[in-house]
This record gives sequence, C-alpha cells and structure tokens, in this order.
Amino acid sequence: FWSDLVLNFFVAYEHPATGELITDHKRIAKRYLAGWFFIDLLATFPSDYIVKGITGTWGCSWTNTCYYVVSTDTSATLIALLRCMRFFRIVWIFKNFNVLSFRTVIGKLQDELMGMAWIIGVLELLIVLIFLGHLTGCFMYMFGHPKWQTSTEKELIADYELTSWVLDKFKGYDIITTPDPFMPTNTTIVTDQIGQDPKTKQWYMCDSYYTIFSCPDCRGAPFRCHSHFGFAYRYVTSMYWAYTTMTTVGYGDIVGYVIAEKIWAMVTMVIGGFFLSFTFGRMSNIIGRLDAEKAARSEQMAMATEFLKDVELPKAMSRKVLEFYRHNIKSIKPYDRDAVLMRLPFEMRAKIVRYLYLPTIKTVPVLQRYAEDEVFLTDLCTRLQHYHCPADTFVYYKGEASSDVFVLVRGDMHILDTDRRTYLFKVPEGTVFGEAVALKHIEGDTKARRTENLYCKSACDMLKISAESLTEMCEHYPQLYKDLQKLSKSRQARLAANRSVHGTANTQLTRPSDATAMANGAPDALIRT
Repeated sequence: FWSDLVLNFFVAYEHPATGELITDHKRIAKRYLAGWFFIDLLATFPSDYIVKGITGTWGCSWTNTCYYVVSTDTSATLIALLRCMRFFRIVWIFKNFNVLSFRTVIGKLQDELMGMAWIIGVLELLIVLIFLGHLTGCFMYMFGHPKWQTSTEKELIADYELTSWVLDKFKGYDIITTPDPFMPTNTTIVTDQIGQDPKTKQWYMCDSYYTIFSCPDCRGAPFRCHSHFGFAYRYVTSMYWAYTTMTTVGYGDIVGYVIAEKIWAMVTMVIGGFFLSFTFGRMSNIIGRLDAEKAARSEQMAMATEFLKDVELPKAMSRKVLEFYRHNIKSIKPYDRDAVLMRLPFEMRAKIVRYLYLPTIKTVPVLQRYAEDEVFLTDLCTRLQHYHCPADTFVYYKGEASSDVFVLVRGDMHILDTDRRTYLFKVPEGTVFGEAVALKHIEGDTKARRTENLYCKSACDMLKISAESLTEMCEHYPQLYKDLQKLSKSRQARLAANRSVHGTANTQLTRPSDATAMANGAPDALIRT
C-alpha cells in the first residue's frame, strides 16, 4: 500500500473525455490529491504497530504469547478500525483493473470455460454475500463491547437489569480475560474456575462459562480465564445473526439490547436487506439464463399443443404435427443468430461460416465453384436456416405457393407425380431443390407454384434459404443465377421423361384410403410395384 501510494503520483492516466494520455506530473498529482489520496493514506496508516504499542504486544509477537495478553485500552480498537479503509482501496483496484479481462489469469480461465461462465458469476455473488455477512456480523459483535454502552446501560448491566447480546450468548466479550482475586471460605469448592498462586497464596476465580489456566509469563495475575465459547463459535454465531437479519427472517434468538446494537440491527435490515435482494435477483437471472434455450423451446411446444387442442385435429395428424415440432424445435435458440454474426468483423464472420457450412457446400455441385469465395460464403451462410422434416412427410405439394429453396444434407427424399403416389426419382444428398419457383419469381412470374411433390421417406435434414434472399444473391452473383437455371432445366427435363416413360401405373405407393391419407397428411410407406 505504501509503494502504491507513492507510485500513484507518477502513473499516467487517460482523460475521460478526450482519451488523451496525461503524463504531466503536476496534473497527475493534482488529480490524485483531489481523489483517492486521503483514503489511501488512511488505508496505509500503520494502525497495527500503534495498536501493538498501546496494548503492549511488541514482544509477544516474537514469543507467540499475544493470545494471553488482555487489553484494557478501548482506544486500540478504534485505531484498528482504520484498517477498514483498505476495503475501499480494494474496490478501487477492482474498478480500475478488470480482473476478469482476457489478459488476466482469471479472465483466460473464464474464456476457456465459456460454457461454465455462469459458475463464475454465481461465485462472484457468493463471495460478495460472504463478505457482506462477515462485515455485518463483525460490526454487530463490536457493538456488543462495553465501550459502546452508555453510562446508564453500564449501570443497568452491572445490576443485572440489562444485558447485551454478547453477554447473553457468550457470557463475556473477550475470549481471554483476567481472573478476579477472591477470599475462599470453608464451603468453597475448588473447580476449573478457581486457582491459587503458589507464591503469594492468593486465590483467583473466573466468571461462569470461563475456565482458569496457569500463565506464569503473564503480567499481573499468573492466571488467565478462557471462555467456553471460542473464536469459531462466536464468529459463526455473528454470521448467523447477520444472515437471519439481512434476509428478514429474524428468528428472535439473537436480538439487540443496548442502543448501539439496535441501531446497527436497523442499518443491517435496511441496507443489508436491500443489497441481499439485489444479489438474489442477479443470481436468479444467472440461473434463469441457463434454461433460456429450454424455455424458448418449451414455449414453442406449448403454442403448438394449445393450437392442436383448439382445432381438435385427428390424433394421427396431431402426432405428426408434434413430431415435426420436436425435431425442428432443436433449431430454436434464445438469441438472434444473424444479429450475432452481423456484429462481428467480416473476416471473423467469414471464418465462422466457413467452419459451419463449408463441408456441406463442398458436397453441393452447383455451389462447389464458390467454395473459396469468402464473400460469397459469408453472404450465403448468414441467410441459411436449418430445417428438418420427419419421416413420411411431404416438404411441399404440387401447386403450393411456397418459394423457399432447400439443400438436402441427409435423408431419403423422393419426388412424386401429380397423384402423390407415383415414384419419379430419388433426390440425392447434397442437391439443391425447389429452385424453379424462386427462379420464376426472379423472372417476374410472382404467381408461380410448385410443379412437383417432394416427399421424405425417412427423416431429412436440410438447409433452407428464402426466395427473397436467393433473389438478392442472384443479383450480386449472376453466375449463380445461370447455374440454378441450368439445374432447373435439367431437372424439369428428367421429370418430363420419367412421367412419359413410367406413366401413372409404374412405381406407385400403397397407402390407406384417401380419407385416411388426407387425415394423416402423407402416405404411410413407399413400396415399389
């Protein structure tokens, strides 16, 4: 602290308005003297040495016998309170030097354990709570000392008409006290509270709940009294009072009796209760964010369930709707993916989307030529969305007005004829499909509709891009428009050839009646005839 006090006169600072680095020593000194200097000076005040001088414990520090020294000077405690100013110095250090920044060890650990960042947040709040309880409990114990009592309160305590919470719970403020001399009688029974000096034959006695022990090296009486309630018991009891008061539980087993104790209890209930409520609120937010993704998915499932209850669909169709939601709900996130990516610099965004989508794009023939174009990949991948269709489901029907374009990542997908029964051909993985309607929209035919039925025999995972996004992509990349046109023409030619060759009797589906099929929303199975 002393070295820091001196160095602060030579450490440059950044101007809060202009960001200029101030190196002029006069301005640095003036700023420091007008700010934290006096707090730092009090924090570095050598109160420990002054207290040792007052209490006469200079020598006992070397012999480790300070525990047996009983201080009778109340001013020593007041001087020792100056050490509390160091707390404000620590607050300043945490404020001006971010201990959780990337350059610190803790910051690096937090970055490495990114998925467990909530644990660090909870630990920070727990540390604050523990320190607040420690501070509150220690002050409550301090206010139980006789020096904080008025003269009237001292008289009432001496007459056993009043007490303090420390006397009520521990029967004494100090753990080590000096015994009182007394004259034994013929009926006196020697107990662990009574002792006799073998040299002077003087008898000494400790108060109740204290045990006498020999202390030949102690000044004055060669005995000391040790409380049955040690430091740990007193500390835990003080902390117990602090938390029961801050949480406004107040069991009533520990209460303030004298004025100082009552005032501190009121301060604790107001300030401590407010701060504790704030801390619990923060902790609830941290824990609540852990289930943010689960909550978002549950909300979507709840909406779908309520919809099904309201429209009273057949059970078979309701099961298909719920199955669809259960599979696609995995893509629901409690954040805006595009917004997160768009905040990043282009280079970083390009690296991320390449990592996410490049393996898939390399398997798509129409997109392979763009695999090394970072601008194209970034533009395309920020528009893609994951899409899933369960087994025995149509992606779209012929005549449907939808215009989204898909890329099949994995799954068994087939194109069916107009009757939704005739098998035309299988869509291979890594293929773009559904582009015909989007291309017609680009050409100006906004009323274009689907010309085929697309059926998922097994569960299919896809990437989806809207027609509007594809239009913008084709405007920026004309070659992509040409490649999609070529793909669409070849596919339409193959569909026409298959229809003319196979007719409507070859490669059909066997399924239940039309009414049941309409209720189910798709045929039950594909069987080649």
